[in-house]
Amino acid sequence: MASQTRPPRRSYTTHRNQQLGPPGDGGCYHAGAQANDIADNVYGDPVIVGTYALCDTQHFRPSGGFAGFVLSGGGEFEIDQPGSAVTHGILRINAVNGHYIMVGSYGKNPHAFVTKFGGRIYDLNKRISSGSGWNLTNANDVNSIGEIVGTGTYEGQVHGFLLKP
Repeated sequence: MASQTRPPRRSYTTHRNQQLGPPGDGGCYHAGAQANDIADNVYGDPVIVGTYALCDTQHFRPSGGFAGFVLSGGGEFEIDQPGSAVTHGILRINAVNGHYIMVGSYGKNPHAFVTKFGGRIYDLNKRISSGSGWNLTNANDVNSIGEIVGTGTYEGQVHGFLLKP
């Protein structure tokens, strides 16, 4: 029986047969990528967002951190540099709209965020009234007018939320 080499764990897209994954991952085959959402930008081109496991390239194994990626006609781009003071090396992008507004979660104790391609990451908890009883932990989707849905806790109980611009 011939031995078979297991292919690297990655996400794929049939759009131009491009492989999704960390840019310049140094050959770390254990850093799996997950495509989470696709939207058409204002020019009608697809924009794909997702998350990939950061890799310890010295030992070729997952490092325990995550970073987000954006794949568009202009190439593949990483959102958050590993070990960032903002995200502590853990950032997941869940959704994108046609205006390049992206949402997800970041940090060891997750916080919901919103960002625009090329912009800074905004903690959604800082966009609501302090003392409201809410802790927004994950933003799941964003529509074309900027409404964001996700999950969080309200007075200790898990609930869904809707934020309107």
